[in-house]
Amino acid sequence: AVVSRRVREAVVSTQSTGAWDSKKSPEGDSPSPVTTESASDKAEVVRKKVARRKRDERRSTQHVSKEDLPGTPDKQAPEPAAADPGASSADKEDHLSKELELERQRYEESAAALTRNQDDLRKRETKITSLEKENESMKKKIADLEEDLRRLHQVSNDNQRLRDENAALIRVIGKLSRNPL
Repeated sequence: AVVSRRVREAVVSTQSTGAWDSKKSPEGDSPSPVTTESASDKAEVVRKKVARRKRDERRSTQHVSKEDLPGTPDKQAPEPAAADPGASSADKEDHLSKELELERQRYEESAAALTRNQDDLRKRETKITSLEKENESMKKKIADLEEDLRRLHQVSNDNQRLRDENAALIRVIGKLSRNPL
């Protein structure tokens, strides 16, 4: 709305005078002298300046209001100036109660998520402690089996030594029984 008004003013002032205003240019920056350019050249200059102004206004957000934006839903309808103050406060209360309810729902959801996370952590802790106990029992079993294996090697070595001694004793007894003294 603001842009189209400025464009119309610039076009009307250029058409009515046939030249630039000697005080200010359409942008309002500096005075521009009246020249003997043709009307088409002047119209082209005006068109370029208007286009530049429009481009600058599109880039800045200071000229944009909620009404200028298409399809943006307002959170709350604008209050009429002559409306009943009780009705507007009721609308505000209704809006605030809705916001409060939304915040309660978000709080309950986050509390439920926190509870689930705590339960998961407890389950993981119990699983970890049970795994640690199982690990300790397995280490003890491994140590016991290694001790049994060491004893088994010792017993087998003792058995072999005893077999060798028995064989030697049998030879001695055999020689003594052949040769009596």
